[in-house]
Amino acid sequence: MRKAIPEGLLILLIASATALAHAEDMGLEWQILRQESSRLSWEKDKHSSALILARDLLELAEERLGPDHREIANCLTDIAGIYQQMERREEALALQKRAGEVYQRSLAMQEKALGKDHPEVAKTLIDMGINYHRYEDRDKAESLFTRALEIQEKALGENHPEVANTLDLIADYRNDTSEVEPLLERSLEIRKNAFGPTDPAVAISLDRLGELRKSQDRYLESEQLFKRSLEIRKAAYSSHDPTVAYSLEYLAWLYHDMGRKEEAAALKERAESMLKDTE
Repeated sequence: MRKAIPEGLLILLIASATALAHAEDMGLEWQILRQESSRLSWEKDKHSSALILARDLLELAEERLGPDHREIANCLTDIAGIYQQMERREEALALQKRAGEVYQRSLAMQEKALGKDHPEVAKTLIDMGINYHRYEDRDKAESLFTRALEIQEKALGENHPEVANTLDLIADYRNDTSEVEPLLERSLEIRKNAFGPTDPAVAISLDRLGELRKSQDRYLESEQLFKRSLEIRKAAYSSHDPTVAYSLEYLAWLYHDMGRKEEAAALKERAESMLKDTE
């Protein structure tokens, strides 16, 4: 039985959501199309469609924003990610390097125009960190996320939702659960206070904490967290929404680890059926 979310994918999902939230310069329709390209990139038989869409988005961004805007680099990392999925690693690496150069130019321009402690600078630092994560340069990525967090806390306040997103990213780089736990718990509290306890954003934090509890063999606590997350998503979305299926997969993997194999298999089958219905 496979994990609900493959190793390394969770941080990229969070990072992708964060990067998409930074794409306001291109408008809502463009953000939706970029999200669709990201979704397609994780489906093996749709890589070509994802690549065509991602290239079109890059061309459009270059026309509207010029060569040194942060969104150009984000588009390049999107295409690099698709190449990685297609195992075209040399092409992916070349685009990641090109994206890094654009990020550096964009960051220098922002710091000069806005100052080093502006929220827009933090956004670029996070996007740069995402790119370094794809390079597998963990130390550099974490240092950029940490610097972004400091800026956000100062400029936006310690309880701003963007702070929660950055806390999640940093948590993925900590190996000691005693360091991870307070980061995830703080992220959860920020989202509950900002959006309410039944908002889908809260479900993200519940899943993160559920995974942590499972890694600590605290299975009953993990089950409670995953079930709360599932209920939130069922109330917020259609019962056949992919995010509901992902919540079922979290529970299935937990039950598998607990030795509740029949329940795990039933949930896994239900989740896979739901995901097929959304194709």
